[in-house]
Amino acid sequence: MISFVATDFDGTIHHAEKRAVFAAGDNFNDLSMLDGAHAGMVAAPANAIPEVKATVLSAGGYVARRLCGHGILEALQHFS
Repeated sequence: MISFVATDFDGTIHHAEKRAVFAAGDNFNDLSMLDGAHAGMVAAPANAIPEVKATVLSAGGYVARRLCGHGILEALQHFS
C-alpha cells in the first residue's frame, strides 16, 4: 500500500513510515525530496533532468520510460 505525508489545513504534518512514502519529481527543486532520506519510493518521469534521474537511481528509485504524469502513473504502478 502506498501512503503519503499529509498536511492539514492548520499546518499539522502527519508522517508515514519512510518505506511507505512516494515522492516524484522532474527538476532541480525536487532534488531534496528524491534523495531517499524521507521517501522510500522515489521516482522520476522520462522527461526529468539528468540530475534528478541520477539522484533517483542512486536512492534505489525508479525512472519511468513515459513522460510527465504518465511517467508518474508508471512509477506508482511499479511500486504497487
